[in-house]
Amino acid sequence: MLAAALGLAALAPRPGDAAPRQARELGHSQRTPNPTCVPKPGRCFGYGRVTGFMTKIEGRKNPFVAPSDGRIVAWSVKLGGPPSRKGNPSDLEFFQDLFGNERFGKGPGARISILKRVERGKDKGKYRLVRQSPYVKLNGYFGRRVYVTLETPLRIRKGMIVALTTDTWLVNLVSANQARNSAWRASRTDCSPKGARTSRPQRKVGTKRRYGCTFGDRLMYWAYFVPDRSGS
Repeated sequence: MLAAALGLAALAPRPGDAAPRQARELGHSQRTPNPTCVPKPGRCFGYGRVTGFMTKIEGRKNPFVAPSDGRIVAWSVKLGGPPSRKGNPSDLEFFQDLFGNERFGKGPGARISILKRVERGKDKGKYRLVRQSPYVKLNGYFGRRVYVTLETPLRIRKGMIVALTTDTWLVNLVSANQARNSAWRASRTDCSPKGARTSRPQRKVGTKRRYGCTFGDRLMYWAYFVPDRSGS
């Protein structure tokens, strides 16, 4: 596993865990809306196999850009659902069949990724994957906000971005009509609904990827940042 090769480990998510003390919450907003996923067929919005980051939350730009050098010590995600098991096919079966795979299973799961925008050369405008946390399976945590503490914090430099990666799928999305002037950018170039079927997350550290799709929804995730002692 790539995460193991990086020497990283994460504690299993535990419902009811509190945010780390003395850490700044990246992705904070005045409201904490519920993801648009209620237990009725056709009412669950989700996405899969993608790396993405919020570019704007309720009008505030760059909510996941590190303000100084420091460390990401934990992250959090708020899931909707569970997707309905009723209907033919059900929402749950739809996500499992479309985004499940042998390596990561059929259920929801996520990790955080540290990205750096390439500013020069032929790859200008792409994003390089600097490092990432271990993958965490999120089966059984529908309808909850889960906190994941990193046993080994992730180093981050000023201006780098904390993104969210799912190797399968997630239902932590707030639809555009409820997201209130929010937007996120995805590691895709085909922005049509069909593009979801060929979408792939950015997994390999050191690679560069163009994030060519911007959507007006909101991904409900947060990261907890501790600045270096010399930082602000």
